Amino acid sequence: EAGDPLPDKVIGPFELRGESLAGALQLILDGSDIPVAFESSTSLTQNITVTNLKGPMSLVVNEVCSLANMYCAYQNGILVVKDRQVFTVTVPPIVATANVTTLLTNIAAAVGNITGETPITDASTRTIVYRASQRTAELAHRYFQRLRSNTAMVVYETYIWEVSLEAANTTGIKWSLFDKIGRFKFGVNVAGAADTNI
Repeated sequence: EAGDPLPDKVIGPFELRGESLAGALQLILDGSDIPVAFESSTSLTQNITVTNLKGPMSLVVNEVCSLANMYCAYQNGILVVKDRQVFTVTVPPIVATANVTTLLTNIAAAVGNITGETPITDASTRTIVYRASQRTAELAHRYFQRLRSNTAMVVYETYIWEVSLEAANTTGIKWSLFDKIGRFKFGVNVAGAADTNI
């Protein structure tokens, strides 16, 4: 679940030396009227050092939270800072039902290596649930993008035939002959007959 976008405003440059995440966010969001809620006291002890940090507010906040290895989400007008965010991903039916458990186990192992925590899998709904920080969530997102791009869901092979109506062929197409065109075996069976008035 993605958070709301932060205001599209360029901020900075900032120089932070050994600053806590809480202090860094207060400095970055100063004058923007955005409240910050801390779900974890870790944000008071995670220190950040970065120089010449500037850019759009959402990019700066994401970078600072990533450096602190925490997760920041802007929701309902509040920037919420937490240790980890829970993500749920549904894997499409790309393998036979009998092989879903193996597929989920393999994907969960890769996600676990990325996030450092063992995900939960549910073979009945083909779902993986995992927890990630700002940094590891981005890495997991890239992994799922690569997985999607390397998986062809449906491949269509399409052939088009054109029939020209002329003096010798004016009544249309005899569909029953379509099952005898070379290697293509369609088995077309059109019920009914042409109107007697034709």
